[in-house]
Amino acid sequence: MRLKLDWARGAAIVAGLNLAAPQAMMFAAEAPVTKPAAKVKDVKLTSAGELTGRVVTAEGKAVDGVTVTISQNGKPVTHVVSTGSGEFKAPGMKSGLYQVSAVRQVQYVRAWPQDVAPPSAMPQTTFVQGNVVRGQDEFDYLETDEIIIGTVAFAALGIGIGALVVANDNDDNGGGPPPASP
Repeated sequence: MRLKLDWARGAAIVAGLNLAAPQAMMFAAEAPVTKPAAKVKDVKLTSAGELTGRVVTAEGKAVDGVTVTISQNGKPVTHVVSTGSGEFKAPGMKSGLYQVSAVRQVQYVRAWPQDVAPPSAMPQTTFVQGNVVRGQDEFDYLETDEIIIGTVAFAALGIGIGALVVANDNDDNGGGPPPASP
């Protein structure tokens, strides 16, 4: 009888603690905060060894006069300016990894000669000036994390209450066999 009663009280305590501080919230601070790795775009150089690209608005219109800085290993390699059609060309480029900056954006570009470029390599890089909406979470109104935490908390509470009910039923008749019928 004592063992069942201790188990029931322990289950009730655990259920109460889950309500007070769900595990998802307790362990959230332990995960190390890491910066996501920068995505590298593969771009083909022209046959003349030029790295080409475009600067456009969010509506797709060309932007004239934007300075594009190309750096390698943190050191500027060249600066070019976009033309009236939004295009820019950086001559004399070799294959390698570059940091290309324009319109307060930075892209990491892996430049390839045309004959050895992977099939996924793009012919140019593109910068978009202004705010761009890349996608929306259509289920944001559901607040999924809160639903999961609430479900776990109510399940734990239900288990704790059930354990207490079983313990109280066993206490009422002294923990022995059920009373005999008259």
